[in-house]
Amino acid sequence: CVTQGSAPRLIHNTIARNGRGSGGYGDGSGIYVTDDLDYPGTGVASTITMTNTILVNHTVGITVTAGNTATLNATLWHANGADRGGAGVIAHTHDHSGDPSFKSDGYHLTGGSAAIDKGVNAGVTTDIDGDARPIDAAYDIGADETAKKFFVYLPLVLR
Repeated sequence: CVTQGSAPRLIHNTIARNGRGSGGYGDGSGIYVTDDLDYPGTGVASTITMTNTILVNHTVGITVTAGNTATLNATLWHANGADRGGAGVIAHTHDHSGDPSFKSDGYHLTGGSAAIDKGVNAGVTTDIDGDARPIDAAYDIGADETAKKFFVYLPLVLR
């Protein structure tokens, strides 16, 4: 939750499978941007900037309440009830949709991920594991940078 006049800048994030907070706030959003949790519209406006973000498996990917702003660049959306919601301003560019195809840990990408080579240069040169960014032709969306995997099958000839 982004609240009370905050202005975070989030780069290369994987936000997956979040539910309602323990306080019961929000609407099942991956990101919930508001000025005041108890009395929306009465506090100091919040602004969030997100670049190269995976938002997956939420009731709503991002909710921005009235008077608040979110700016998203290079977002991968997947399996959300709705990608965006709320009466606030959501500016978004370079949107992508598709399965992030996570490994069993829930955030590393497999070779078939829709996040591979879909990001933009955000000035980040390493991923969560310290691997170089980019590995292939372009930046990956999310916390992990991985290489596309191609398999070549050759015919087998027996004599």
